[in-house]
Amino acid sequence: MVMLPLRRLALVTAPAPGESFASWVDRLAVRNGCPPWTIVESLGLDMRAVSGDVRTLAYGIVAPLELREAIKAATGVGAEMVRAMHLEVFNGSALDLAGVRAGDKESVRRAEARAWVQFFGSRACPKCLVTSGGAWQMWWKLGWAAVCPIHRMLLVDHCPQCRVSRPRGLSRTQLPEVLRCGAILSGTVCDQPIAKIRTMAASNELAERQHLMLEVAMRRRPALIAALRSPCGGWRRNMEAAADLLALSFHRTHGLDVRVTRCSNNYGHHHYPEKIIPLFITNLPDGLPVPLYGTGGNIRDGLHIDIHVAGIELVRLGGRPGEVYHIGGGREQTNKELTGLLLEACGRDWNMVTYVEDRKAHDTRYSLDHSKITAELGYMPGKDFTTGLAEKVWYRDNRLWWEPLADRHC
Repeated sequence: MVMLPLRRLALVTAPAPGESFASWVDRLAVRNGCPPWTIVESLGLDMRAVSGDVRTLAYGIVAPLELREAIKAATGVGAEMVRAMHLEVFNGSALDLAGVRAGDKESVRRAEARAWVQFFGSRACPKCLVTSGGAWQMWWKLGWAAVCPIHRMLLVDHCPQCRVSRPRGLSRTQLPEVLRCGAILSGTVCDQPIAKIRTMAASNELAERQHLMLEVAMRRRPALIAALRSPCGGWRRNMEAAADLLALSFHRTHGLDVRVTRCSNNYGHHHYPEKIIPLFITNLPDGLPVPLYGTGGNIRDGLHIDIHVAGIELVRLGGRPGEVYHIGGGREQTNKELTGLLLEACGRDWNMVTYVEDRKAHDTRYSLDHSKITAELGYMPGKDFTTGLAEKVWYRDNRLWWEPLADRHC
């Protein structure tokens, strides 16, 4: 929720290049001599959650236009500069952030009793922090952040004193120590100086690779796969195709027994909880809303994991070397049709569905023709899709398995 700013800040610190939004809030708090929650309110942000000392998990990820305008009114910092401090600048490139909105109910629920989540799990380069005066780089939040390309060292992942990846509390009494750990443990604050944390040097090759990945993620240079330009959002598909061709080349050149299988969208037990079917099955029984991208017209072909494994075994035992086999589910349906089935299976109605902006480069249709593996090896899709939805019972009985994964994803 975005409110009108209460007042214009007296002292404004300019954002550092590449700085994360939460880092800027911390430095504004230091400059103005007040705790971070005061800055949050002054910027027009309503960060109320289950606990008043907790930011929502969407904090610093997406900056809607109204939020950017409110921050501009409070600080004079332009809307585009504010957006550049949020992870959404990587959307469609290094990340997929569709549907993430500040203050959504699910984020508030998962934020209960959690700390300053923009920093939680962040890696950091101590030398960068010292030279910038405590500005945390936004890209350190990305999963592949491992090496500082400037100082050529491995990024620090945990504080050696408290072993915490720098969670920060929204204390109503304490100022942030931007160059200290600041983790709140058992009521005390870890005072480990970040600048004094020992680091390990990285090779020039690793540093150059990290720099290249960052340049591509920021769209400052194109992604090249096998010397061909890869559009944003198409990296994975191009890499999969390149991997297939590389493996098959060993068969054609050296006679290696290579058999390639390709599958449609899997579902079933032990499915990662961020995916549509387990997300719906775990959210709906708890009365939590579920997202539907765009109009829900994207077509998918559900394949149960047990049937997929059986198909791979058929290819292993009877497939021909050098061949490609498609393992499909045999039933196409739109995401909206799938949503209807999941709502019915969980005893909920369409009031639980929130329509969200469609993902960039979201494929209209995933589907495979499995006639080859059926004709040659006798493959059959087997389990009917609606029967497979009975997997919801598995998730109900195995909350200890999926709940930690859901929290980590958020």
